[in-house]
Amino acid sequence: MQQTMRNQDTQPHRPTWRARLCVLGVLSGMLTAQAATFPVSSLADAGTGTLRESVDLANANPGADTIDLTGVTGTIFLTSGALVLSEATTFQGPGKDQLTIDAAFKSRILTGLIGNNPYTGNYVDVTVAGLSLARAYDINEFYGGAIIGNNVVATDCDFPDCHGGMGSAIYASKITLTRCGFYRCGAWHAVAATASTLAVDCRFEGNVSTRSVVGITGGLPEVELAGCTFINNTRGAVGNPGPVRLRDCVFQNNNPSLDPIGSVSAVNSIFITSDSEWSSYHIIDYGFEGAKREFFNCTFLTFWTDYYSAPILVADSKTDWTFANCIFRGPGPQLMAYNNFPWTITVANCNWEKPLAEAVLLLDSWGNPAPSTTEFTDLGGHSFADPLFVDAANGDYRLQANSPCVDAGNNALIPVGITTDLAGNPRISGSRVDMGAYETV
Repeated sequence: MQQTMRNQDTQPHRPTWRARLCVLGVLSGMLTAQAATFPVSSLADAGTGTLRESVDLANANPGADTIDLTGVTGTIFLTSGALVLSEATTFQGPGKDQLTIDAAFKSRILTGLIGNNPYTGNYVDVTVAGLSLARAYDINEFYGGAIIGNNVVATDCDFPDCHGGMGSAIYASKITLTRCGFYRCGAWHAVAATASTLAVDCRFEGNVSTRSVVGITGGLPEVELAGCTFINNTRGAVGNPGPVRLRDCVFQNNNPSLDPIGSVSAVNSIFITSDSEWSSYHIIDYGFEGAKREFFNCTFLTFWTDYYSAPILVADSKTDWTFANCIFRGPGPQLMAYNNFPWTITVANCNWEKPLAEAVLLLDSWGNPAPSTTEFTDLGGHSFADPLFVDAANGDYRLQANSPCVDAGNNALIPVGITTDLAGNPRISGSRVDMGAYETV
């Protein structure tokens, strides 16, 4: 009996499976990645307290880390090449007018790509805020001048003078931009995504792109722009085979403003052309068969005359167009089609400077009257009187109270969910919606 008891007393304790799981959970928690914040205190390119050192520390620390640049102002010149990220990283700056990261046209700035091959490498998420990322250059001239990554989010940032193939400023799967500026960027696109692009309150000015300022690199990604301004951009401001949705945007002197392939829906937006024929179009269309072009409560202003072309040009395109509650002002035709393919155009409740037969010219590819394949539908409700802008000479295209465009639109043709105008005022202030981008209040 005593021997038996001793054997029982000296047997090692065997934990239950619940206890084992508890121990494993504790150990796992000890090993779980802990996100950290690494402050930057120096404007130098390398060394203690620099941005480059903070990136190295973040890469060595498992977890999505933050690089805190709010303690420095001025310019960081990247003389040692791009900052390469191995995990999701956030860069928080003091303000885009306070701190600039300048690559001096020698390298990319942020490389969120693990492996050198953009086709087979793994991308990481990149978030930037309160920074100016300037003079970035993709030495391969193919992907992402300033930033390349998976999900790229930029808030209150500027991207001046960036260059490099697809996405001279940003190349990513998904891009989200808020209050950002893109200036004088050049290559195929300033911003290029493979899945989607959302830009809110952004400005694109003076960009020189061979394809479009906001574009794509493959597939049928979505582009959504709200409250954005496009001025003096070469080539199409927006070109995309997937759907494009525009709301409360201003386009001025782009070549052209829209160069779409897939469907486009635009609401409460202004399109202005002030230059000669070949330097300023609203829209040039060579779209997919069945792609829709829908414009609701938009204002189109043209300040050049050419009776052989028009600021909205449809060329051999099987697309379906709708203009409702819009204003068209200009000395010549506003829409011209050289088209032998079946396509449709519907107009309703618009203000025109010229009679409809002169404002919309429907021709075949050789300039003859439109073939029977063109289906034109006029739903009426038009006005041909001066819209009486508040101050057109100084760019104020709101309507005066006695404008013939006030309460002249069709409420049924306002897209679902649109409750405000370009200025943020209620979209309907009277019995009926006004024509154009602005509502009189």
